[in-house]
Amino acid sequence: MNRAVLLAFALSTGLVTAADSTRAPLFSAPGKHYTTVSLANVAKHRMDHLTRKLKSSYAGIPFLLADPAMSYRAERQVADKNKPGPMLMVDVPHPLSVAMLVYGAGRDYANSQGQLVGSVTLRFADGSATVCSIKVGATMRCNWSYDDEPVPLPLGEANIKVINAISEPQKRAGKQATAFLDMLVIELPAAKEKTSLSSITIYPAPKPSAAPGPYLGIGAITVVHSDG
Repeated sequence: MNRAVLLAFALSTGLVTAADSTRAPLFSAPGKHYTTVSLANVAKHRMDHLTRKLKSSYAGIPFLLADPAMSYRAERQVADKNKPGPMLMVDVPHPLSVAMLVYGAGRDYANSQGQLVGSVTLRFADGSATVCSIKVGATMRCNWSYDDEPVPLPLGEANIKVINAISEPQKRAGKQATAFLDMLVIELPAAKEKTSLSSITIYPAPKPSAAPGPYLGIGAITVVHSDG
């Protein structure tokens, strides 16, 4: 069964969204290219913790952002009702890394440390897959914090770098605060450069009860790739 037939079947299930990716021209580093992935079909939540208009690139990586800025929000679900989020179909040869603009973690940040908020599964044309877990405090932090209760940038994990994209000064309840938008860069093993990235699936994490908990918000995704 060829890829077109597989894609048509996947779209008919309702769990898959065509990514409508666009290949950006050479942007910053020689030999690197950038393919932005559209979240237009799944982005239903405004990133209203930020008040300024977002830029089209961060740390030299271009992103496809709506105006006003919208995002896909992976809300954790009770375990027996847990369902995968959207599968974004792409076709990017020679992938090096996947960059995502993220926010979230919820209000009770101090007591959410180490909690899994979601995961991202990257599937490749050679049949392999890479699963990246997103955890509070390790690879993501809360939307904002008061300046007298600062929340540091997460240190990241072995294959996930965390870079601050936005730190926006604000006033909340009469106090000085800072709102955040961070970038996760998932570095891929060197062997993946020999194949193509086929899909990106976002999985909300299960939670033990119906009580509110941390969540994962994704505002944009870009795939970094080489000439091969």
